[in-house]
Amino acid sequence: MRMAASALNLAVFCMQTAPYPLPYPHSPQLLDKSSRLYVVATDAINDRADVVTVATLAGWLARERVPEIFTVQKAIDDPEDSNAFWLRQLAGEYGTINTTFLADSGALLAHFAPRMSGYVRFDLDSKFGSANAAITRCSAGNGLVAAGTAATAALLESLGVPLQHDSTKETASAAFEASKATLSDRLATFAPNDGSKAHCMAGYAVFSRSPVIEFPASGDAASVAVIARLNASTHAGVAMGWHSGDEFEYVKALSRGGAWAHASDWSQDLYALSNLAAHSNALARPRTTPPRGLPLSAATHAHEPSAMPGAGRSERHAERRPVQAAHTVAFVMSDGDNLCWLQGDWRKASWYGSPDRGEVPIGWTFAPAAAELIPTVLEWARRGATVNDSFIAGPSGAGYYFPDAVPIDRRDAFKQATGQLMELSGMDLLNVIGAAPAAEALEPLLASAAVRALFFWTYGAGYSGMRGNVAWLGGKLVVGGRVSLWGESTDVSSTMVGPEALVRVLSSLPKDPTHPNSYSLIPVHAWSHNTSSVRHVAEALEALGGFDVVSPSELVERLTAFTPHTSMCPMPRGSWSQVCLDCTLSGNGTCVLDCNNCGGKRAACDLSVCSDALTIDSHMRFVCEDGTLCPAGREPIGGM
Repeated sequence: MRMAASALNLAVFCMQTAPYPLPYPHSPQLLDKSSRLYVVATDAINDRADVVTVATLAGWLARERVPEIFTVQKAIDDPEDSNAFWLRQLAGEYGTINTTFLADSGALLAHFAPRMSGYVRFDLDSKFGSANAAITRCSAGNGLVAAGTAATAALLESLGVPLQHDSTKETASAAFEASKATLSDRLATFAPNDGSKAHCMAGYAVFSRSPVIEFPASGDAASVAVIARLNASTHAGVAMGWHSGDEFEYVKALSRGGAWAHASDWSQDLYALSNLAAHSNALARPRTTPPRGLPLSAATHAHEPSAMPGAGRSERHAERRPVQAAHTVAFVMSDGDNLCWLQGDWRKASWYGSPDRGEVPIGWTFAPAAAELIPTVLEWARRGATVNDSFIAGPSGAGYYFPDAVPIDRRDAFKQATGQLMELSGMDLLNVIGAAPAAEALEPLLASAAVRALFFWTYGAGYSGMRGNVAWLGGKLVVGGRVSLWGESTDVSSTMVGPEALVRVLSSLPKDPTHPNSYSLIPVHAWSHNTSSVRHVAEALEALGGFDVVSPSELVERLTAFTPHTSMCPMPRGSWSQVCLDCTLSGNGTCVLDCNNCGGKRAACDLSVCSDALTIDSHMRFVCEDGTLCPAGREPIGGM
């Protein structure tokens, strides 16, 4: 039976779906009404190393046949525990919830011991990756669990489970090199070598045959080797977990290595949540009357349940009359690519669980890969959406990556995966974060039939380095963040401001609906502002008059209808994007692209003069296609 299950397992994990199979594996058998989930409370486990043991057991059980273990913090009815919350959503639809081993992980091990082939010893206190090494060994093997305490090792021995490998002094890099022949070449998990997060992603790593290694501040030989293996695959790869020091370097390295990131370092139970059909017990909250304030916004949303698949497509207005003397504003909440946030506090009162939600239109960035990894969370969010809630894929589509850093020969794979996941999750607006606003990097994504429009955020300048630019590429809109609701700055010249300064910035902008500068996309920084902050700004704008706060979808519709194919500044092309970083537009109708780091120097170019085939010369200056220097709207600032 074990050999037959392994053969089936291999077939499922190959996932041969042409032309670009998604990298997410599934169990040979998905959870259904005949399944049984044993629930384990992690607070009842005295040593965190033993939580790692339970997680590795859960991972290989899901890989072998079907998920059989689910972890909660204390109890399945704990209202504060998000793991327990999602477990309750599964109740009844996905079999029996069994609490026999809720507070007895030792008995759980004894129950499954006959199916174990061995254990791998590790030292959770090691600073050199012993826990990561042991998890990697379990990922590469079959029927292995990781044991981090002497007591657990002794228990396993007494149950007839032998020691297969001692990783107490092994580095994560050594375990990867020794085991990579049987590890996935499409998934990798990045976690600190000190073991501080080993209990979170261990289960999914073992389930997906993923190596586990640290990505330090600027990368190292070990992380480079793991990413190189992902890059050697003929398909795009994915990195679970998270970095240990520098987000920009992490995402850039993955992007160049043909992989995207899913921030999931604190995620748990993914091996179970990724192996079921979308389901929710949440009740929809449709509004039968317009939300108070901002009447036009309510009217445009009354027909548009944009959280549902295909929203905004079938019921668009055939004809629209421009709103006179109004500046149109749409808010988009950041960080929806963060799987552990979506699984955790996102559902609580500061964000999606806010009593203010639904009063003002908000676009919620949301990982479209949730359709594969956490469909219960996605379905719960969609069922609970009001007419003023909508979901936007990203960043940056299939996962978090910089499109400008992706190798040219991988861009089509990223486009295909993004399109597949957007269709699965019912989203048609795409949010991208980029290191440089390069037209060539965005065009493949815009070519996808699943993408209606693209919101481009810069990695620097608090997402709003494009200063509200509107451009058309391939017949589709690319809209940049105007200014971000981020922090509490009162400096109206900044791209990151608090509520009062944001109101002042917006009040200075034009209100001509036939001009693209009369539309503003506002990124909302999720860690410094929330639903209440958005409502505060919207009410202040309403009090001033001359503003219309709408959904991101409606903003796209109005730009399309009232400013057809009218760009403010063109998106630049050329090899310049491989040299320059930290670039912003001057904004408000002017088109000077100012880059703080072009080979270590500052350079600028007026895109209204030239924007095609831009290069950077040896003095780190922008050069137009005809060989002339691109004017910067002032004295040249690069390497004179």
